[in-house]
Amino acid sequence: LKWEDGIIWVNYAIAHVTEFIAGDDRVLLTYDGEFDSERVQGIRQKLKANPVLKLFGYANLSDKYGSLHNDATENADQFINGDDQRAYDRLMDLVRENVAQPGNEHRHTG
Repeated sequence: LKWEDGIIWVNYAIAHVTEFIAGDDRVLLTYDGEFDSERVQGIRQKLKANPVLKLFGYANLSDKYGSLHNDATENADQFINGDDQRAYDRLMDLVRENVAQPGNEHRHTG
């Protein structure tokens, strides 16, 4: 597979996406037994006040055991950074444009 083919496929796929669902209320912002810090409380308040905001999960793979470990600190850092949300918003703009195309009127966005 050449990069060109991959890029063409991605562009084709994005041009036809009419629904995309992201976000999960199971994304961790604290580790087991930790109480919410002011920072985490602020994130939770923002998420509750604005349902458009999404919390994207980050995790690390253990070199030693091969197990996946949620990274609550990175989850909070990336939410505050906002890059994931901005990328998601751009993607959803494309999805809404796709839905507005003739023949897609009855499709839904996530």
